[in-house]
Amino acid sequence: MHKMKSKEREGKRKEMVDKYGYDVKFAYHIVRLLSDKDNA
Repeated sequence: MHKMKSKEREGKRKEMVDKYGYDVKFAYHIVRLLSDKDNA
């Protein structure tokens, strides 16, 4: 969760963090992994 709150991003991800306040790609992976866990 620390990565989602970090403001020290660069490049395309920095734009997403600036726009949404968190790393959208990282959050997507968390959701994907949690949903995979439910299906296992």
